[in-house]
Amino acid sequence: MHILNLVSPRICGNLRTSLPTLTYCRNASRHSVYGVEEGHHTKNEVRKEKWIRKQMRRSLGGDWRENQGLPRNIHAEGAFIDTPDWSYADGRPGVPSFPQLKRMYEQKEYAREIKAALDLVRDYQTANVQLEADTINQSKQEQSRRLKQKGERSI
Repeated sequence: MHILNLVSPRICGNLRTSLPTLTYCRNASRHSVYGVEEGHHTKNEVRKEKWIRKQMRRSLGGDWRENQGLPRNIHAEGAFIDTPDWSYADGRPGVPSFPQLKRMYEQKEYAREIKAALDLVRDYQTANVQLEADTINQSKQEQSRRLKQKGERSI
């Protein structure tokens, strides 16, 4: 900048025309890659679809475990999952981890749901027994209200 201020504008114009212009063009290199020529645009049917799965997934033994009645993931349940990760030297259990806390909360929720369902079944059973007892009592009361027949014949 300092040099250009000292030189006259006519000399600067000559300098600009004599110096080669160096510009970087990113568009020139994109044509050297295969698949960017005509017909291979993003929405063209010629372009290969990378999202299509070319190979089948490997089950890694999960199918066999499901056929045996076990969970698909080997680490999903078991003794090592439910026991604490560490304990104090005196034998007290350590602080549970966040996944263990989540499992404990889920187990409590399952227990509450099972208890609610069991209470509902018991309520229906007692209501059914009560209804049957009420019908028996009602039929006995109707029998007692009827007129008694004289004699030994019953109607």
